Amino acid sequence: MVQKKLYDHKTDPHEHYNLADKPEHLQTKISLANWIPQNQVLPTGMADFSKGDWLEATKVRWESEGIPEHLK
Repeated sequence: MVQKKLYDHKTDPHEHYNLADKPEHLQTKISLANWIPQNQVLPTGMADFSKGDWLEATKVRWESEGIPEHLK
């Protein structure tokens, strides 16, 4: 069972009061649910993630080729 959580970080920054079960927040939950992908896919460039340690492979590649310009 998945526990749903919804917090108001303006009034409850330490997440003490879960608002997910409050009926007045139903529309907020529906709106936020629209942002959840329907199909679970890996981000672009991570298609080979299941073939090993993607982070280690990226580190090795960057050590040999350098860090991509857009990340500098």
